[in-house]
Amino acid sequence: FDRRLSIAECAKEVGIAQSTLGNYLADYIKDNPHALGSWVDEATYQRVLDAKRDNPGDRLRPIFEALNGEVPYETIRMVIEHARGK
Repeated sequence: FDRRLSIAECAKEVGIAQSTLGNYLADYIKDNPHALGSWVDEATYQRVLDAKRDNPGDRLRPIFEALNGEVPYETIRMVIEHARGK
């Protein structure tokens, strides 16, 4: 993660699914909140937070659906973990 590779590049290099790597990346973001900008732009970050506000709870699917499936679950998870750490 420190090399700021994309999720797809990291998953390929490590040899695991992108969804699994996304879980690890969410944990990494929790410990390194300054790093989020390497994977999530500000507009997407705000969209996820707005959808989370409108869909309280721990389930990601309502947020994913509120974003019309345009933001991957891995990104949603990273943004939520980052926001919790603020």
